[in-house]
Amino acid sequence: MRLSAKTVCCAFAFALSLALVAAGLARAQEAPLEQWLARLASADAATRKQAWEEAPQYGAAAVLPLGRLLRSEDPAVARAARLALEAIVASATRPGAEEERAATSRALAKLILGKASRTVRAMEIRLLALVGREEAVPALAQLLRDPELREDARQALERIPCAAAERALLDALPSASAEFKCALIYALAARRANDAVPALLQAARSAELGVRLAALRALGEIGDLRAAELLASAASQASGEEQRVAADAYLRLADAMLAAGETDRARRAYELVLCATPSPSQRIAALRGLEEIADPQSLQAIVRSLEVADPLFLRLAMGLVDKLAGKEATGLLLQAAKRAQPEARAAILLALAGRGAREVVPALLAALEGPEDVVKIAAARGLGMLAAQEAEERLLALAEGASGPVREAALASYLALLEKQREEKKRAADLVAKYNRALELATRDEERIIALRALAEFADPSSLALVEPLVLREPPLPEALEAYAKIGLALAGEKPEGAKRVLLAALRRGVSRGLASQCASALRKLGVKRDFAREAGFVTEWYLVGPFSSKNRSGFAKRFPPEQGVDVRAEVNFDGRVLRWRKHRTNDVQGIINFRSLFTEKQNVVVYAYAEVVVPREQSVLLKIGSDDSVKCWVNGKLVHEHEVTRPVRVDDDVVSAKLAAGKNELLVKVVQERGQWGFCLRITDPQGNPVAFTQPATE
Repeated sequence: MRLSAKTVCCAFAFALSLALVAAGLARAQEAPLEQWLARLASADAATRKQAWEEAPQYGAAAVLPLGRLLRSEDPAVARAARLALEAIVASATRPGAEEERAATSRALAKLILGKASRTVRAMEIRLLALVGREEAVPALAQLLRDPELREDARQALERIPCAAAERALLDALPSASAEFKCALIYALAARRANDAVPALLQAARSAELGVRLAALRALGEIGDLRAAELLASAASQASGEEQRVAADAYLRLADAMLAAGETDRARRAYELVLCATPSPSQRIAALRGLEEIADPQSLQAIVRSLEVADPLFLRLAMGLVDKLAGKEATGLLLQAAKRAQPEARAAILLALAGRGAREVVPALLAALEGPEDVVKIAAARGLGMLAAQEAEERLLALAEGASGPVREAALASYLALLEKQREEKKRAADLVAKYNRALELATRDEERIIALRALAEFADPSSLALVEPLVLREPPLPEALEAYAKIGLALAGEKPEGAKRVLLAALRRGVSRGLASQCASALRKLGVKRDFAREAGFVTEWYLVGPFSSKNRSGFAKRFPPEQGVDVRAEVNFDGRVLRWRKHRTNDVQGIINFRSLFTEKQNVVVYAYAEVVVPREQSVLLKIGSDDSVKCWVNGKLVHEHEVTRPVRVDDDVVSAKLAAGKNELLVKVVQERGQWGFCLRITDPQGNPVAFTQPATE
């Protein structure tokens, strides 16, 4: 059909009118955008703020124009443009805005290829990473070749969730420098890019150590089983940092195998790491994996791994051997001990002894003869733990012939065997001789105390010469004093003169309260009529005043009148009461004053005791004080001791250095009572612990 000229002319006129309308609309739309951009570039801060807050309504169309403002030399305008661009990107990433997102991404992809400072373009790339998908990849891939922006582009591609981004990272690998190749590999690892595994396997064979390490880490992160052979080889054959990284990656892969149900492959991987790596943490991780699998096939690998010492690892590994091997575990562990390094062998033997495994005794006895001290020490300790009586002579010989920690371990275990014999009521005469020998060999108080407690029980005079030096030292060992006093009591029936000497010395050195009474009683029966307390240096004659109230435990810190000066003939006025000093002499064998028998108020109170002592010359002394409860002490008006405490009276609990002047010296003691028993004692000795001779004229 042919159209008439008139019809054609009408159609042309209609089309022309439509084009004019469209052009008009476009100009109308451009005008608001241009106006908005002008507001964004305004010198007025409020106008700029209002403008950038409106940015989302202009969307992708505003991205490229904003790029021009981002490059403005005016920092305020550039900042407003950046805020506007961030608002557009935030709007484009909202759910359901796919078309807006894609358009914004395409616009940003163009923008990042423009000319601008590195800082501006890096900011644009970061925004593209938030909004971009496939459409953004080509521009970012191009920037991977830009030395200034490649790291920003790499980070963006690492974040963009599409296969094209992963492919761009892979494509950049071959031509990248070693340093940037490592960065690309880390990006692929972060994406868990399974398609990258072939390239990573190749990179793991690179001549560059850094590239190899990055590839090994990435293969561990991705957890693809195709990497198993390479990781196993590197974990077992590499060295240093490369082996550590490979072993860590292989452990991750083993975890992936286990999660995928590849139990047997996972077991072999854990076993390889267990035996190949020197890292305690990796060995423990492998052990944890084997513990989860719990396959007896792992026993040989676990036993082999015991050859290197690490306390935590050995404990876990031996526990797993027990779990998997049952009754055969001890035998397997003894085999491991034979092959192990000295430290590991010592730990295994000691652990077996700690479990009470008597089967280990022959191995422990043999280890006593070995060259390594660490093994000897463990063997000696183990024999003591097992109370292996067959080791008695060997342990004694080692205690006599060795030195240092070996001697200490041997003697400690020898004493443990004697303690077991004592519990079993073995022949006393034999045990006394053995304990005497142990006391001779002892060089530490903890060793002496064990022997002395046994010798106190036997109270055999043959021990006297060994015990006495420990009584005469300052301070004397309480256990030595007890043994000494009991030997003295035992001598009373057979050797009275010897008994008198020992019992008097025990009293002078401050034997425990119960034994002090027994010693005094025995001495009286032997015809000794003396003031035992005074001879031991105890001050027995005092003036007392009190009690003063100590509510809310305030008495220790509070200064009562006696602290401001003492006149035993004067009244003491305090808190509306009149108190008087009263004279008191204690007949206690250790000079203890029992305040409960002297005062009616017995809780939360304070009492002061005052005494004068006269010595012929100036001298340094020790004041040995026992108190129930807290105590302060002044010598000639000077505070020399204070101890806030809750405790019973024990002779010589506190030992205080002081100086006495020639002639008269004033002692003032403050005792704070809370509740229960109440009292104190004080004696004076020289620095060697011998009683000081003094008189007390003020109370005679």
